[in-house]
Amino acid sequence: MFDTVLLPLDQSPNTVETVAQALDLIQDQSGCLILLSVVVEEEQRDTHRMLMRKEFLGQTIRHVKNQCVNFEVIERKGELVLVICDVAVQLNVDVIVMGARGFHLNGDSENKVAQVIHSSQCPVLVVM
Repeated sequence: MFDTVLLPLDQSPNTVETVAQALDLIQDQSGCLILLSVVVEEEQRDTHRMLMRKEFLGQTIRHVKNQCVNFEVIERKGELVLVICDVAVQLNVDVIVMGARGFHLNGDSENKVAQVIHSSQCPVLVVM
């Protein structure tokens, strides 16, 4: 279906479903899944959160390797929404796949998923 799928990683409860959906969207063996790990400022000062994020990233990488798809891991520091949208443009991704626990697209201006939907230049698939 898609050649390049961007998957910003977080540790939300529906991450397994989000990763599965992203894998399903890869067109064929030539497609690429981009795993994006964003280190936000407040996380940089919290050693425990940094270790948890790294452990989660390692688990996700192992899972994706077992699926025999091309993938790339990108780790960036910065504001979550800006980093996601910037990487999507830089890599010319076809779709961004994000997990959400529920949000109101028009009434939830603080929700990061809603902000990405409004700011992105490519489609955003939300897995709930």
